[in-house]
Amino acid sequence: MEKWEMHCHTDEVSACGKVPAEELVEMYIQKGYDGIVITDHINASTFLDYEEENWEEKINYFLKGYKDAVEAAKGRIKILLGLELCRSGSRNDYLVYGITEEFLRKYNNESVQLMNMSVKELSQLFRENGMLFFQAHPFRNGLKVVPPEYLDGIE
Repeated sequence: MEKWEMHCHTDEVSACGKVPAEELVEMYIQKGYDGIVITDHINASTFLDYEEENWEEKINYFLKGYKDAVEAAKGRIKILLGLELCRSGSRNDYLVYGITEEFLRKYNNESVQLMNMSVKELSQLFRENGMLFFQAHPFRNGLKVVPPEYLDGIE
């Protein structure tokens, strides 16, 4: 049986991430983990310092923690890309597993912003693209559990 961290933020991207990707990788290797899913945030504050940049640059910024982790791992531990999404006007967070860089470049752009889609629309989009859609920390104060038919799981 493998041991995985399924919800990990990096200091490079997420405001709540306090450890750089290179250090995270070493910590998880030392603890005997087989893999890490980097789930940095995409929310209203993710791109505040990149407001003048185009979407390509914003996605490059979002991918920095993940890419730094892959580079630091040097094949010693598996690193997968995920994300934690907070929709505009909501406090709920969602984890997405199976996301790819190509998907982010295609669907998180000026015409289609994941943060502006409804839970139902996100669920359909992610399922159509073979991804898993989980509600993150649903029992925190002020958050609401969404209808289970839209989710693949709850953290």
